[in-house]
Amino acid sequence: MKRPIFRMFYGAFLAICTVFLFTSCSGTESAPVNTDAEAVSAAKDALAITYAAGDSAAAVTKNLTLPVFGANGVAIAWTSSSAFVTDSGEVKRPGDVSEAVTMTATLTKGSSRDTKVFPLTLYGENQEKVDAVKEKLSIKLLILNSENNITLPQSLDGYDDVEISWTSSDTGIIGAPNAETASVSIPQETVAVTVTATIKPKANDAKAETSKEFSIKVYAANDNPSADDCIAAAMDSLAITYADGDSAASVKKNLTLPGSGGNDVAVSWAVESGKESWCTPDGKITRDLTDIPVRLTATLSKSDGTPLMKTFDIIVSPITEFQIANTKFSFNGNELVQIQYGHDFLNQFGGAKYAYTIDAANKKLTVTQTAHYSYDYFAATGEWITRSDFIRKQTEGITAFVDRAITLTGKNPVTHADVVALFRAEMEIAGRTDLSDEKVKSYIISHCGSSSYFSVPFPCANVKEFDALPTDKLKSTVEKYLALRLSLFEHQSEITMTNWQEIKSQIGSIVRKAEKMKFKDAVFTYKIECDEQGSVADFHTETDYDNSKKWYEQYGIYQNEASYALECYGRQTGLFSIPGNTEYSVIFNSEISSFTYEKDNTNFSWSITVNADKTITITNLTTPSESHVLTFKGGSL
Repeated sequence: MKRPIFRMFYGAFLAICTVFLFTSCSGTESAPVNTDAEAVSAAKDALAITYAAGDSAAAVTKNLTLPVFGANGVAIAWTSSSAFVTDSGEVKRPGDVSEAVTMTATLTKGSSRDTKVFPLTLYGENQEKVDAVKEKLSIKLLILNSENNITLPQSLDGYDDVEISWTSSDTGIIGAPNAETASVSIPQETVAVTVTATIKPKANDAKAETSKEFSIKVYAANDNPSADDCIAAAMDSLAITYADGDSAASVKKNLTLPGSGGNDVAVSWAVESGKESWCTPDGKITRDLTDIPVRLTATLSKSDGTPLMKTFDIIVSPITEFQIANTKFSFNGNELVQIQYGHDFLNQFGGAKYAYTIDAANKKLTVTQTAHYSYDYFAATGEWITRSDFIRKQTEGITAFVDRAITLTGKNPVTHADVVALFRAEMEIAGRTDLSDEKVKSYIISHCGSSSYFSVPFPCANVKEFDALPTDKLKSTVEKYLALRLSLFEHQSEITMTNWQEIKSQIGSIVRKAEKMKFKDAVFTYKIECDEQGSVADFHTETDYDNSKKWYEQYGIYQNEASYALECYGRQTGLFSIPGNTEYSVIFNSEISSFTYEKDNTNFSWSITVNADKTITITNLTTPSESHVLTFKGGSL
């Protein structure tokens, strides 16, 4: 559906009236406190460090998110005990072994002060490598007879800078490996031998190290293992092979699931009920937007033996960042950041930040918008604006604009300086920083010049023509312009107001209505489609119908297959589309039971009937036989 002129006009005007507001992250208010000490104590109890996806206090690999404000105006300052972590939470990992770090938060309000300590461990890069090799390392045969030797690997694929050395508890039976193959001497009596792998980096100065033991049962020549012995040994050695960089705690790529355990032991795999969407019995992985714990069960069997089962718990790691067309999405476990880029993918011109939760089983994404990216098309710059900053700036800016409008109402003559001062206040509301006379005049020409889309333009096409306008023309145009602005403020607040003094008394309501209408606090059904390489190819979101809201308050559009559609912008205005890609701005009556639009200087009206199945029926009041049932379709993120 193409973008209509009305939407451009109305949307641009609302952007001028109020830079978009945001809903609260938590949706709840903190319990009241009576003293600064109580506020500090409550903030201390609630304080926590936010770790990057896949990290925890026991293994930190990425930057920390450290809150600097708590509830009820409590300030929080941080100090780090290590040079590997800055006081702001920026992490530089140790290259070798892990390092213990203490982050200390100091909470203050007024004269009250307290501290809270967070011990954590920075995961050394070499230590992570040797731990990964330890987890992946397995010996395919843990049971031997006269026909077998044993392979003891000295390295693993993908870890060329890590070496594995072996020792045996009985070198007379299992000797040191030669080219990874250890010789086996058959004992007089069946015996268990322990072989130990020592895993460490190849670098001489590296200190990271770990080890892993395997118990190998070596049978005497006249003592062959039973089927149950083979099954038990196969179960001991059975392991999942993870892709490079993966582990049980973080699976991003397909698994290799063994189909046999040696000694003719067969292995079959099953995935716990309800988790097949993320991991199939053959090991194919599909990632989601949050961690997905999955339990796999291997059943080991052999003829004449009793089957045994072994379980493996893995976590399918979330997709944290991807780009669809010109929009980039980043999920860090607590905050969703959505950024729109230009066609060159270099300049950001839009975006939003959300607190979010994921219900992966039902594919539900619940968001509460916390910030938006305010882009100045004229200055080609932008900035992130939080809700609190916006409320303060907009309350001040709208108040200044309304005061200027009150001053100009009835003023005669209206000078060029008056007009510039009025639009300077408007530019402040829109977040502009360059407020020189020339910039303001250029703004007037682009927004309200003779070639603009506003219905009350100043009769000028450039700054020179604006400077030459007579005062009577300025006065008449400003009067029409302020009347239009008054009407728009009234539409925005949905409260009947007749003058600027009444507007001033309702600024709070105007701001709250703009917040409710413009910012997303919604539940979306989502769908992720990935290509064969696992990269995100499509990300589809659609809001659910919210039963707690009226039909016209839903975030979305009502439409049918015949290309009739109705989109609401609050209680008073909307957009009506008919076949042929034609759109009309509409006005609803006070009961929201009908709407009217103008076509070729003629008004047309349609009635609205709300149906029990969440559809609406619109009927042409000029031709009552013409009616259409429209079904709700949710909007996208």
